[in-house]
Amino acid sequence: MDHKIKTLTSQNDQRKQELNHLNIEIDKLQIENENLKKEIKGLSTQTSQPTYIPESNYKKIVLYGLAEYYREPENLLFNRLEDLFRDIAQVDLSGYIEDTYRMGRNTSSNRPLVIELISKRMVKYLLKNSQCFQGTGLFIAEFLDNTARKERAQLREELFAARKKGLHAIIRNKQLYIEGKLTHLNNFNNNTNKDPHTNSRELSTTMPTNITNPPCNEITSDEQEINTFRKERPTI
Repeated sequence: MDHKIKTLTSQNDQRKQELNHLNIEIDKLQIENENLKKEIKGLSTQTSQPTYIPESNYKKIVLYGLAEYYREPENLLFNRLEDLFRDIAQVDLSGYIEDTYRMGRNTSSNRPLVIELISKRMVKYLLKNSQCFQGTGLFIAEFLDNTARKERAQLREELFAARKKGLHAIIRNKQLYIEGKLTHLNNFNNNTNKDPHTNSRELSTTMPTNITNPPCNEITSDEQEINTFRKERPTI
């Protein structure tokens, strides 16, 4: 009889331990459930907010030297730009200009003008033929945001540092070439310790050759379609 009582008592204690273990597991599951509810609530709040999409800067150019008139109407500015590019670069921008705005504070009458176009191809063409503006008092350049400007400044610093060491260095296509070799900024110090001399074959295969742009009044066959807004549609 005593043996049965001990057995039942032991079984009862074991069940109590199992129940306590189950209660602990239930408490853990409840905590995890509350955490999941908080995460779901946070995700629902994030999805309800509009997603910020960084604007593309590939369709923008910057025009320097253009006179700024107080409260100039947008249509008059667009017409002035179309006439300017037609006279200087023989390019018709009718329908290409999407938006314009001035850079910097309104402290001078000739702040740089950012011109946003609807075509990346037109931006590329204008930048390629930027020499057309020489001698006009105007200048066009690619648009650079803060990050791109910092990267460009860092490239220039490394460029000047390499030239001070007697190395031939240039920046082409937003990349640094030292002695004809593409050089990453984090590897610059290591590269300068190597033999700086390379043969002509290595130079020709690692560094792009100089590109001579055609005169402004000459348009190549590949670019004949680029200085008009749209191709004419066939009439029925």
